[in-house]
Parts: sequence; structure tokens; C-alpha cells
Amino acid sequence: MDREELIELLNDIEREVDVNALMFDDMHLWPAIKYRIFYNLYVNKFARKKFSRKSIKRNNYFDKIASYLNGGYNLFLYLFFTKKYDTLFCTNVYHNDKFQGVIRNKFSSPIIDNEKFLYINTSNKPFDLNVKGTIQMVSILNLLNRFRKKEVLNKINKTILNEIFNCIKKSTNTFDLKEEEKINNYLIQLISNKNNYCWFFNKLLYKTKARCIYTVAYYTDSIYYLNYCANKLEIETIDLQHGGQGPLHVAYTRLNKVPLNGYNILPKIFDCWDDYSAEEIRKWASKQQFHQAIVGGNKWHKYIASFNLVKPTDKKIILVTLQFDFVDEVIIECMQQCKLKNIEWWFRVHPTRKNGLGKIREQLIQNNINHFNLEEANDAVLPVILSWSSLHISRYSGSIIEADLLNIPSIIIDPVGAENYQNLIESQSAYYCETSIEIIEKISHLLD
Repeated sequence: MDREELIELLNDIEREVDVNALMFDDMHLWPAIKYRIFYNLYVNKFARKKFSRKSIKRNNYFDKIASYLNGGYNLFLYLFFTKKYDTLFCTNVYHNDKFQGVIRNKFSSPIIDNEKFLYINTSNKPFDLNVKGTIQMVSILNLLNRFRKKEVLNKINKTILNEIFNCIKKSTNTFDLKEEEKINNYLIQLISNKNNYCWFFNKLLYKTKARCIYTVAYYTDSIYYLNYCANKLEIETIDLQHGGQGPLHVAYTRLNKVPLNGYNILPKIFDCWDDYSAEEIRKWASKQQFHQAIVGGNKWHKYIASFNLVKPTDKKIILVTLQFDFVDEVIIECMQQCKLKNIEWWFRVHPTRKNGLGKIREQLIQNNINHFNLEEANDAVLPVILSWSSLHISRYSGSIIEADLLNIPSIIIDPVGAENYQNLIESQSAYYCETSIEIIEKISHLLD
């Protein structure tokens, strides 16, 4: 089952099952369950090899003790030193980039008065940004998780889940009792966190008297609860676009049964880069009275454009943005066969996959390819590299939208990307190619 088929299956479930009856107290559960089903089946199962990462050994005795101490320390700081802030900003180290010798956050740094924000670190890794106020959310919530009371699913939720499972099993034979158990356990964990998470976020909102909350990639359990608490208090919740939000991104598209007053675990406002991304949200948001999509543009691009930077080479750069820890075979073939001389191939990895650079270098060298750039391609910030590039190649990265915003053409090499960015293909801002021959022909046409 490919990505499009899975999303269509989720759409069928919404049409056939009363998914909005999945509730815990007054909290909507379906958006979280929908994303978890997609994640478990697509990322962990159907496309597991693509998304696989090295496992990290953890949870030995000393790690647990260190985790308790760290959580207790951060909880103490949170309880006794949190002050008033108008704006909370949820982000993490993966959203940072080094620019002009300074580490900046791609989402908050371009916003006026960002130094006055209280930052909520959504990762367990150090934030690495020089800011005055930071809450180590993950550390504190991990500590609180040790004291949660395990809830049980009520009869209605059990019935609806079984109806959902039956719909899935009609479409794929890979969904077995083990997969059912994973979803059941996830939902139990989600609702068991409610008391502790709501205590944490309600106290945070009370202490800060915040009037606005920014999130990046809202679809995590902790941010569901932050949205839930903030929405009940009528505090503005804004999700900033961080990548592609086309018709195949399950967190942003095809919500067919949104309640009239919206889902209370989702952000109120979706701040998008372009009209196409916003329109995907408006297709479902127009049927209710709470959520809305606005086009605020790519603020990081505008910020970077205010600096004048010199391109480091006279050659034409072909930038390849990678989704995974390897270079696609079709790109290897292109590099081996392409006869154009005045070009440089630059490869940029996803911010969370920089540990895979050595593996990519090794793959290229093993294929007798030496004319590539990995260092500058991953050291300089993306808007600058795109502005230097003559052509961009990717599977389905949000970089395709970013390239278009800078008037750089893209070649899309994955059907998911072709589906997500139909508007760019129709306007000939991007081109879909399946084979190395097609890609080479398009490169020659665009660059020769």
C-alpha cells in the first residue's frame, strides 16, 4: 500500500465510521489517532527501510537516574522562575541553522521581538539557541509520565476503534492483532497523560499570561495537549509551515468530518508559505468555524534575503535535497551519464539526518563519483543555497516550495512529490521525471 492509497483509506474510514465520537472527556482524539495509524502503517511498515535510523541504546539504570534528576531540576526552574511572556514559541535544535556565524532559529528569528519570546524546547536535546527564557518541556513531561495513572478505554472508544480496525483489515492483510495492540496502547497512553500534561500546560499558561503560541509541526502528543489547553482559554494557537503540506500530508489535508467548532487539539491558525498550501487546509477548514489558513509567506527566506552573500563558484549548482540517508539510484545514474561540464552537484540532507553524511559520501565514492559537494551544501542555510542554485532536485521535500518561492525550477523524482506539487508541475515551475534519461534531458534543456 503506497502513501496515497493509505490516505484514501483513512478518508474512507472517516466516511464510514463516527470518528468524532472518539473522545476523552471533552478532548477530540481522532486527529491524533489518524496520524498515528498513518505513522505506524506507512513510516514504520510500508516505507520502513526508507525511514529507518540507527537505534539508540538507552534506559539503563544510570540513564534513568540522570533523567529523574534532570527532570526534577527543570521542573524546579519551571515552577519557581517562570515569568510573564506574551508569546510562547515551541521549537527545537533541528529548527536552528548557523548563519553569519550565529545560530538562529529558522522560524522564530525572522519574527520581530523574538528575543521576548519564551521558548518551549520540544526535543530532549539541548536547544543551542542564545535566548533568555527556555522551558525544557520534554524533560519535565518525561518525569511526570512516571507518576501518571493508567486509564482504560471506555466502551464507545473500544467500539469505534474496532470499526476502524475492521475497515483497515478490508484493505490490507498487513494489519494484524499486533498492529491493533499498538494503536490501542497509543490511545491509552495518550489519555493517561491528560491529567499531568494539562496540569503542566495550564500552569504554564497561568504563569506566563501568554496571548499567542507558535508551534512547528503540531502533530505530537505534547503539542496536542498544549493546543487543547490554550484553545479552551481562547489563546491564539498558530502552526508555522515547515515543509510540504500538499494533498498527501495526513496532518494537514483531507479532514472530512471536522466538527463545526473545530478539533480542540489542533491549532486555530495555519500560517502557510503559499496559496496552494493554504488552499489544501481551506478545503476542509471552510466547513467549520474555528480553524483558518493564512498566507504569511516563508519568513526565513525574507530574513535571509536581507543579507548580500556571494556565490562560492562560477559553475551552475544542481542542488539535490535528500529525504533519506542515501542518494537515489536514478541520481547516481544521472551523475555518471550527464555530459554537462559547467555544473556542480550539491547534496543537502534533512536537518535530522546529518549523521548520515558519511554514509552518503561513501556511497558516491563507491560509484566512482567525486564531483560533489557535501560540506557547503549542509553548512550554508537553505535559502542561500537555493538562491545560488540553477536547478533543484528532490523526491517530495518542502524545499520544492521554497525553490519555487525563489524562482528556481525543480525536478521531482517521486510520485508522492508529483501528487503534492501538481500546481507547480502545471505551471512548469517543477517537472516530474521517472528515469535517469528523462532527468538528464530536462537538466540539459534547463541548463545548457
